[in-house]
Amino acid sequence: MRELSPRGRLLRDAAIYTPLFLGCLGLLLWMTLDPGARAVVGMILLAGMAFLFGYQSLQSLRDLREQPLTITGPITRRWTKRDAFVSKSYYITVERAIYRIPVQVYLDLLVKDGVAIVAYPHTGTVLSVERVSRPEPEEPAASQPSKSRMRTLRTARLSAPARGTGQAASGGTVGPAGDEQAPPPGSAGHPS
Repeated sequence: MRELSPRGRLLRDAAIYTPLFLGCLGLLLWMTLDPGARAVVGMILLAGMAFLFGYQSLQSLRDLREQPLTITGPITRRWTKRDAFVSKSYYITVERAIYRIPVQVYLDLLVKDGVAIVAYPHTGTVLSVERVSRPEPEEPAASQPSKSRMRTLRTARLSAPARGTGQAASGGTVGPAGDEQAPPPGSAGHPS
């Protein structure tokens, strides 16, 4: 399928959402004026759909009359998202606005890169994205001790042959706190 130009996408969105908006709005008006067709739940759902279709339609129609703007600033966030489990979309946030960009451009950009985006103001339909700056990579800090509380575990120091038996290296047993305890009197490891 051929990729539409940005203006073609605006025309397509206007052609899809405007009739849906007008149809929902007309049906809602008919349900409001006809006393026999009042279904409260249906009217609420229809009003919600009319709002959503109307918003998308009006934004597309407004952008068809506007000229694209150039937005310049650093990328504050970048992410991907699956749309309807079918296609993967790539997004960036610049100057508190979200833009959907092509994958080739997405792979070239990093967070904090300065970009110049040419896009329509109301729908955010992107015409072009250009990286204008990339911050210098920060040098890794010297090895510093962790600021979080280190965990310490008291473990018994077992010799290799005694690990499976619970016997300590000196012949004693390991206590509940992990301390080595003296062997019982009369055993082979007890100093008599």
